[in-house]
Amino acid sequence: AERAFLVSLDAPADVLAARVAGSDRPSLTGAPLTDEVPEVLARRRGAYRSLADRCVDATLPLQAQLQGALASRP
Repeated sequence: AERAFLVSLDAPADVLAARVAGSDRPSLTGAPLTDEVPEVLARRRGAYRSLADRCVDATLPLQAQLQGALASRP
């Protein structure tokens, strides 16, 4: 049977906060982004990494992210 291949895009909290700033995404906690993103990321990062087949640095250029994601795909 085929199995899914999960890639986790990983970035520092400040990068993620900057990417969502000004978007229509609702707050998860009601806290300011500068507080919310690091807090939520700290709680979730371990789960993201443990479930992923591959973790890729999301601060890299898109082409490098794609290459990193596909490099270890079965």
